[in-house]
Amino acid sequence: MAEEERLRFPHGHRPRLRVKEQDGDPTVEGVREIRVTNATLTDEGKGVVSIVTGAGGGAMATDPLWDALGDLAYGTGADTGAKLAGQTTVVKLVLTQTGNGAISAAPVWGHPNAIWDADADTGIQVEEAADEDVIRFDIAGVGNLVTLQATGLDLNAHSALGAAAALATDKVVYIKEIRTVDSSISYGLVVDYSYYATSGTNVTMFGCDLYARYKGRTAGNGQTLAGLRFAASYESARPLALAYGVLGYLSSEATGTGTWTEAVAFCAMSSLGGSAPATITGYLVDAGFAAFVTTAYGFKCPDLASDPDYSAAYIYGVDIDYFTIPSANRIGIRNASPYVATPSAAQTLLAATAIVANAEDIQITAAAARTMTSTPTIADGADGQVVTIINVGDTYAITLQDQGTLAGSNLRLSATTIALGPRDSIVLKYNATIGDWIQIGQTNVI
Repeated sequence: MAEEERLRFPHGHRPRLRVKEQDGDPTVEGVREIRVTNATLTDEGKGVVSIVTGAGGGAMATDPLWDALGDLAYGTGADTGAKLAGQTTVVKLVLTQTGNGAISAAPVWGHPNAIWDADADTGIQVEEAADEDVIRFDIAGVGNLVTLQATGLDLNAHSALGAAAALATDKVVYIKEIRTVDSSISYGLVVDYSYYATSGTNVTMFGCDLYARYKGRTAGNGQTLAGLRFAASYESARPLALAYGVLGYLSSEATGTGTWTEAVAFCAMSSLGGSAPATITGYLVDAGFAAFVTTAYGFKCPDLASDPDYSAAYIYGVDIDYFTIPSANRIGIRNASPYVATPSAAQTLLAATAIVANAEDIQITAAAARTMTSTPTIADGADGQVVTIINVGDTYAITLQDQGTLAGSNLRLSATTIALGPRDSIVLKYNATIGDWIQIGQTNVI
């Protein structure tokens, strides 16, 4: 540098520099030392120093991060990098990356098909196979404990959560508690199943199909097996009008205009294929009640008079078919407790009044001695129906007349007339083949 171009500084002073970004921001004044990291610094001589970054000089990616909004840079090797373009589709994607345990693959935008916990033994998969459209839940290393797809929900717990442990209780589906505020109705579980079809015959539908299978044990004895168990527990100090262990009903909606062959609200069946159980019970009641319960019913059929469409030709409280199985002891009803036939309200008769056979025990009375002239005296009953007619009056006799004596009386008696004094009774059975009530018994008391 020529003499006149040299800069002279006072004794003991060194020059200080101004360092700034290319666009001027930031600018640092009075710099006495510049330190460079991840770059190569070369003294070119005559006061010139070169700083080289990038390939051969440092680890900065050759493609800058700020090319476009959303671009990401990632390393591809020693001192090299690449850019992952930003995600521009309208579908939300996430950044995914896989590896082989030692080397990572390049990141990509994609749809994650699984979520796993830290040790990868519990997770949710949505695409185990290509385009299968099945959501799978794996728990504690056991796959497919729960699967959800268009055809429905499958619970495949098979005690896998405690396969190696002796659990006191296994619960596949557990709805612990429902809290409601001023709610008239609340449901723990709702199954609303509808089957739509334009054609088809002999279609079977189950709104809820439950099985309890006892299988696979090689030692020990099972205690109780229940296909379905219900418990309604009253645990409040507030009054409760009614509690049902099981409430089942059949509903025909306005659109149900076809023909029902048969409707059964409760059906108990036992299907035997292997060893036969010692006892089959269709309806078993174990009334373990506290002492303050005044009335308990094993089975109760309520009055059906509230039915708005009271059009059924026959209504049976209990209907037991004839058992054709080869057995020496075929019993329709076995009862070790007292049998009670609730009497009807007493019917006060005139001579022309028809006796109503609305109970098994029919009570009659009169304000004077009567010889019945009504035709029929008792209307047709159900085939095989048995009634006991009791004169509950304390003064006057009531006389019934045989069909041969009073045409149309509908009575076939053991005499032309039967006089029922106070507290006397007669037993009749209706036979549809004969078309009359047949006398099968009579009692006169003093």
